[in-house]
Amino acid sequence: MDGQVFCGIGLNGIVRYSIGKCAMGIKLLESYETKFDSWVKELGLLKLPVRAPLTALHVLADGLYNGSRLNLQRAPRPEAGNSAAGRFSYLIPLLMSCDSEPLGEDSANALQAVTDTDPDFTQLAMLVGYSHFCELMPEVHRGYYLVEGNEDAGFQLRHPSADFAGHEALDIVLSELSLSVFLNPPDPLFSGQFDGLARKVPFADFREMWGALSLLNEHYRLYFNEPPFLTEDGYRAATGVEIKEFVRFRAALIAMADFARGMASAIDRRIRREGDPGERLWKEMLEWISVCWKKTAFFGFLKGLSGLEFGKLERLVSLFSVDFRSGKKSGVTARDGFFPPIAMLEGTVLYNPDLLKLFMTARNIIFAVRHQDERLFNGMVSQHLEPSLVQQAADLLRAVPGFEVIVGRHWHKGGRNGELDMLVFSAAENVALHVQAKAAIPPQGARMVQTIEGRVREGLDQLKRLSDLPRADRDAVLSQALERTIIGVEVIDVLLSRSCFGTSKVWSQLRNVVPLNLTLLAGVTKGARLGRKSMSLRTLPVQVQDEINQLMHRARPQWVTKEAILGPVVFRLPMLEFDSEAVRVANLKMWADR
Repeated sequence: MDGQVFCGIGLNGIVRYSIGKCAMGIKLLESYETKFDSWVKELGLLKLPVRAPLTALHVLADGLYNGSRLNLQRAPRPEAGNSAAGRFSYLIPLLMSCDSEPLGEDSANALQAVTDTDPDFTQLAMLVGYSHFCELMPEVHRGYYLVEGNEDAGFQLRHPSADFAGHEALDIVLSELSLSVFLNPPDPLFSGQFDGLARKVPFADFREMWGALSLLNEHYRLYFNEPPFLTEDGYRAATGVEIKEFVRFRAALIAMADFARGMASAIDRRIRREGDPGERLWKEMLEWISVCWKKTAFFGFLKGLSGLEFGKLERLVSLFSVDFRSGKKSGVTARDGFFPPIAMLEGTVLYNPDLLKLFMTARNIIFAVRHQDERLFNGMVSQHLEPSLVQQAADLLRAVPGFEVIVGRHWHKGGRNGELDMLVFSAAENVALHVQAKAAIPPQGARMVQTIEGRVREGLDQLKRLSDLPRADRDAVLSQALERTIIGVEVIDVLLSRSCFGTSKVWSQLRNVVPLNLTLLAGVTKGARLGRKSMSLRTLPVQVQDEINQLMHRARPQWVTKEAILGPVVFRLPMLEFDSEAVRVANLKMWADR
């Protein structure tokens, strides 16, 4: 190796790299970035009407989420589906150049246009590889990787240090822990009903269809765990609806998604039982994989299930849509891992059910409003993010006997000033938690991680302002907040996030500060809240660390070097493998009393 060589121990053993080669590798990769950008813009797929490439992406997503249709050769890979779906967001600017018409006869016709243009699917592979590349390069530019190699030999990417890799894995798992979780209805409850409907296709039994949709709708009103991201006033400012109205809207759309998934699977089973010589059933199955409804029918079903008026539905749907209609084109909300799952075409609505289920979270409301109307977000919405987070955390802590919780107190002492987002006091122990809350939108992608890091550093600075005071001054500040004199209080600093905290840059600065997200807090306090028994504030840092250790033990995160073909070049890069189902189960257990 040329240049100075350094070694570090990562999650997968010894990492060796050369500083000189890495600097050259980054320059060569940046040169390749320019070429890749130009190649993709010339793809024939992007000269087709937009329904064609969208249908191809829907079929690709269906294969990842549901495995092989018509045979059992490929098992479902939902985590790969989630990763690919987030990257699709980077393709929207390219797809905006496509014509919105003609729509084609059906999904099979749209897919045929793709195979005519790209018979061996090399263009589709390049397009999907480009979406991965677009996710990767902002991380390269921000120093997440050391880079070696060139276009001929391929590029090798590694984390810059063992600490970076470990912190990155921890932050990803904590982010995963904070995701919204819903329970799918038991398959046996509906499979027979869908098999009955599949026997009658292409004809529909409206009564049976509505019955299945209604059952699914009721299920998702009850079994969707998502702490509110905004206050009630924040939801009204962002969407024009109340929280309970958004819950009804979300349940209705996910019910429509599950109905489509159920129909596709039932038709798949019918084909495997009976065969399909004329491919009539295969074409019908495609209609439920890439669903194209008349706009009037789509909104009619949505209104019937949710009970919301059309004006509210149109506002909510716009937050989860990309508009491809001529003269109305807009894809401003599609970025940084959010792929709006609904495509508005001329007189029709197009969606894939798995993508619709994935992106129907309140987090994406905030994200969409931020990019759709920045003035509205800054002026009326963002101010509700931290109050909502603080209120939910305060509710959890107030449910613990013996804890006194104070929210939102300004202080001025010794020439310093600050604000206590939350103060939690245990008189029995003479211990207080000083909590600073940073409720940035949970990040997806390097750009948003950088944003949350900035907010976290603000929180660390606010914690330090109080901790740097002489003890007597600190006691005075706390006494004023609690409205009585307290002396010699032991103060524990806590940084509260809705999801995660950022890269190693932030984690290395935490030191004695306790990192806590809302779901971890629910888990740590669960026994005391439900049992109405006291818990120790003094040992809270140990309890939080124990929860994190157990979570990481169950998730078993491991960085694995994998190959990815991005354009014509092979990339070898670290990818995190972990047990996402174990993290999902941990989330449900921590919130089990909700």
